[in-house]
Amino acid sequence: FPILILQHLEKYLEKDFGPDDVFASIANQCFEYSDLEYTYKLCAFDYCEQKPKHGGSGTRLGSWEKWSEPHIQMSYEKGVQCWNGPPRSTKVDLRCGAENRLIHSSEPNRCEYLFLFETPAACQPLPAVQHDEFDQYEKKNLVSSFNQLLLW
Repeated sequence: FPILILQHLEKYLEKDFGPDDVFASIANQCFEYSDLEYTYKLCAFDYCEQKPKHGGSGTRLGSWEKWSEPHIQMSYEKGVQCWNGPPRSTKVDLRCGAENRLIHSSEPNRCEYLFLFETPAACQPLPAVQHDEFDQYEKKNLVSSFNQLLLW
């Protein structure tokens, strides 16, 4: 039993949660989105699932595999095999948002799903402005404005 816990912890620590572990805050959390037919579930860094809204069991759309594009798109692979098709897979596009929300699901290709997930973790911090750079920018604008007034 303690060995299983240790293996689980090692697997968790091996995951890439982004710069400064910014995406660690959504790990082990699940988010849902519903359309007319299905409820889709994203359990960050774990799995994706689709469940019929009117009864029936869930279908695994993939398990966490990797970043398709580092810290922009997640890849969940090796889901339940499609009938006469490939195993299901899901790409999750991350977008800056005020709160953690799964906001859309689509199936652009047979058995290949695309989720859109908003999270503050995807928001890029603005580069720090040096005061002297800001002052030079302001002075340049003032001089430019003054010159335009003189030309008028």
